[in-house]
Amino acid sequence: MPPISLIQKLMPEATFAEEEKTYLWSYLYFTGIPISNKFTLKSWIYRLWRYVFPIFLHVVLVCAIIQLILGYRTGVWNINIIISCSLVNFLSVGVWHSVYRKRRYVSELLAKLEEIQSSCVASHLQRMETITINGVLLVYSVTPTAFSFLVANSVIEESKDAFWTFSYKPEDILCGKILLFVSVNAYECLQIIFPGLLTCMYCTLCYKLSKFLVCFKRRSREVIGEASCRLPLKQLVNQYFMILNTVELLQKIFSEPIFLLILMSSLHMFSMVGYLMPFFKYEFTVVNIVEMVVITMTNTLSTVAIIIFSSKITANIQKVKQIFHRYKENMILESHGNGDPVIQLVIDRENIELSACNIIIFKKSFILSMFGALLTYSLLIFQISN
Repeated sequence: MPPISLIQKLMPEATFAEEEKTYLWSYLYFTGIPISNKFTLKSWIYRLWRYVFPIFLHVVLVCAIIQLILGYRTGVWNINIIISCSLVNFLSVGVWHSVYRKRRYVSELLAKLEEIQSSCVASHLQRMETITINGVLLVYSVTPTAFSFLVANSVIEESKDAFWTFSYKPEDILCGKILLFVSVNAYECLQIIFPGLLTCMYCTLCYKLSKFLVCFKRRSREVIGEASCRLPLKQLVNQYFMILNTVELLQKIFSEPIFLLILMSSLHMFSMVGYLMPFFKYEFTVVNIVEMVVITMTNTLSTVAIIIFSSKITANIQKVKQIFHRYKENMILESHGNGDPVIQLVIDRENIELSACNIIIFKKSFILSMFGALLTYSLLIFQISN
């Protein structure tokens, strides 16, 4: 994690990040995706960090594909596992490219969030929420290194792990452990670092917009309850539409990246189930157990978090529309129609449902379907392996 002073020098325009006191946008910058083109420091540090992570990502992808080919030739993994893991690696890099192409829209989204927070709804992240975001980023950052350290320390002299050592068998056990540590660390970074950052970024933005909607819902109840004149209602509807336009921009930016991320997570989960289930017949090592925990945390729980946070936006939008709908009903019953055209705009506004390329609709019921499919596939693999 880069020091705060360096982040402030490199990102003076990122007031949203400074205001919330999280490392989210600085992490995004140091992965090669700047959200602002205005920097005060044009030194070698800026030029270096602009290209280090993208180069690292593509080099590791090439190494991972070579590694999978050698693993298939040595008979370590089956062809179906090789194809699945190859797709996971390509999708992981594809997620980075999809966010990189939309980096200007991300800057626009943050500007809209600033505008909403300053003019419409004042809602800041609390200290515990900030600590949680930074903690999740830290977990995603250290997981590849911690897991590779465990794998390297679990190797014994009799072990012949030709997959992680690129079919090379070093005579010195120390050299073998170092090679194993570097290989596993690079491979896991490819599948964890940026997908984890995207998950945290998307969930944070959804949570922020949900807080805006909750605050707006509370404010609309107060305004509607106190007065029914035309001007406050018109301002209230304009503020509501400003939030909805930001939600639509969020959907426009992250629909494709989140779809690729969920597809990658699904492939990773199913391929790892096919790889780990046969171990039930023989033995389960500490490495296998830790690997299952890592996969669950970085894939299953990430997908569940995305669905939960995005579905809250839709639920809060429905609650706001219900408030205006109930108010219109009261106006009709009391024969007061001054604000009827303005309120009708809110009621007639189409519902916004966050989705991944309109293929995966983020509803909580999808979580049950996902776990059902995973359980069915696990039982099928277990029966075949027996």
